[in-house]
Amino acid sequence: MRENLLHSSEHQTNFAAARARHCRGGADEVLCGARLRSGGACRQKPLAGHSRCIRHAGPHAARAFRERQRAAFRTGKISAVEFERAEARRAANRLRDRWKKNPWTPGQTIDLGEHEWAFRHESGIASRSMASVPPGVLDWLRWKYRRLQLDRRRDSEWRRVVISELPNRVERAGPPTADNFVEAENGDGPPTTVWRVDPTEKTYSKRRRADKQKMPKRTRRLKALPVRPSSESDTRELAEIVHRHSAALSPLFAKCASAADQLVLATAFRDLVAHPGDSQAHWRWAQTLRSLNLL
Repeated sequence: MRENLLHSSEHQTNFAAARARHCRGGADEVLCGARLRSGGACRQKPLAGHSRCIRHAGPHAARAFRERQRAAFRTGKISAVEFERAEARRAANRLRDRWKKNPWTPGQTIDLGEHEWAFRHESGIASRSMASVPPGVLDWLRWKYRRLQLDRRRDSEWRRVVISELPNRVERAGPPTADNFVEAENGDGPPTTVWRVDPTEKTYSKRRRADKQKMPKRTRRLKALPVRPSSESDTRELAEIVHRHSAALSPLFAKCASAADQLVLATAFRDLVAHPGDSQAHWRWAQTLRSLNLL
């Protein structure tokens, strides 16, 4: 249908060029631009009729966006699965906003399913009462377990979370208040679960590619030291350096097994004297002393 609206090849070329400028990464791309905590600018697309994205446009724009989604769901423009996913995300955001004010607010945004018992034992929650940990902290700990133990195995980071971060968060949360129990009895709190681990899946990460094994860093290979001088001038230069620094080189020459070893030692010392600020020259000199058993 779009091709019928393009009247000529020139029109089509201009349309493609303009589309490339306004697409993601183009020169005329329209972005939210809100200032982030990191000091940068938000690079999300703004909402229709707004200059900010869904996260920075404010509550009125978020409610209008939800109403548009409901209308699109009623008319069949979006599926029930997509609308339920958006509703679950909004419910989780509301619950996390309540946890910022009161971490004892009842609720849960993740259900580990068959991994729940393993989570309780590995986090140490099984050894104490679940009621002693705020729901907000417990939900945060479940997400940490999913990312550090189910998505990938990072045992050192998981131990640091359990030993250091968990006690600090429980201490900052403080004791529970009576309002939390009233809210739980009335059932006015947010939904208990909006995300569930599927036990039939082999992986629980959103990423499709597994972690690549990091290869060791390659060290730059150095050229081998010459066994003999390349010219007569080179020989004269080595002789002058050996004579000038005889006090330092004579004890080393006495430990060398052959004249070839003395020549290699003199060549490395010449590079060190010629380039005193070069780290490679210092490394070459140390390697020469180590290879000749002079250290």
